[in-house]
Amino acid sequence: MQKGLELMYSKSLINIIFDEKGISYSASELTKPFLDLFESTYSKKLQNNALWVVGYFSGYSEEEMKFFIERNIDNWGGEFMYEAFVRGGIE
Repeated sequence: MQKGLELMYSKSLINIIFDEKGISYSASELTKPFLDLFESTYSKKLQNNALWVVGYFSGYSEEEMKFFIERNIDNWGGEFMYEAFVRGGIE
């Protein structure tokens, strides 16, 4: 993940925010024009899903988001384990 963040930052596709909460990332002014270049069905679905996530969770505070994740992580565990297995992350 670190290399991906470094690559996106090197191309000015993300902003890095340093504040009292730590380090966070946001889209830059180039992010949307870059993403608009992708035309595949998969990339359009991915963009729509990302917009849904932003819309759904944008009103959550950091504490509410943490609570939501903690409450649901067990439900998602199997999906993460399968993904790691498929990608070779489990030995």
